[in-house]
Amino acid sequence: IHAFQVRTGKKAWTFKGSKHGMNSSVIVHGDRVYASWDLDNYDSTKLGRVVCLDGAHVTNGSPKEVWRQDGLEAGFPSATLYDGTLYVATDNAQLYALDEKTGAIKYHHGFGTIGKASLACGDGKLYYPEANGRMWILKPGEKKFEVVSHVDLDDKAGREYVIFGSVAISDGRIYLQAATKMYCIGPKEIVPQSVSLPESPKEEPIGEHPKAALLQVVRLCVGDGFVAK
Repeated sequence: IHAFQVRTGKKAWTFKGSKHGMNSSVIVHGDRVYASWDLDNYDSTKLGRVVCLDGAHVTNGSPKEVWRQDGLEAGFPSATLYDGTLYVATDNAQLYALDEKTGAIKYHHGFGTIGKASLACGDGKLYYPEANGRMWILKPGEKKFEVVSHVDLDDKAGREYVIFGSVAISDGRIYLQAATKMYCIGPKEIVPQSVSLPESPKEEPIGEHPKAALLQVVRLCVGDGFVAK
């Protein structure tokens, strides 16, 4: 996992997690970075891990590890963070609720056999499509997931999976793309909804004669009428 400065592209830090590639995306919340994978760890015989990193505390080019949970093989679905809990879906469609600060497992439950789609959260509910066609709408509780809705889809039509991707949420509607159909859950009339985002950190104004923050050397290669950096 690599972190880069947005303005310059300079690498800020690198964290070595898995010996193999990761398909799941990281989650960034403040200075915390949450990541998961499903294959070999560098320092454990167990497959898979969920990890929390402190991106603001870097030593020798690596961020501080806050906590970890070994043995959770979550290499395809990306997790989601809601109300102090990190919700993780594994490759075999097990859903885990982990404490955001400590990584402790609050509870977990199986919702199928093959996990590909990432978790999506909206209106206090989790939307989880399982690859074999089980579509779940869940309400997380203190000790378990409450099933709000469960529908089995079978429109595979020769495809490897009935559902591969995650749901999309927009203006009170839930969109789900299956193998041969797209489904829309919600009211017939769209009511536009506004979402407020937190402000970005304020930057100090640049002075009259600012000092350069970074000097980057780029080699230019000229040939056949084009310039490559």
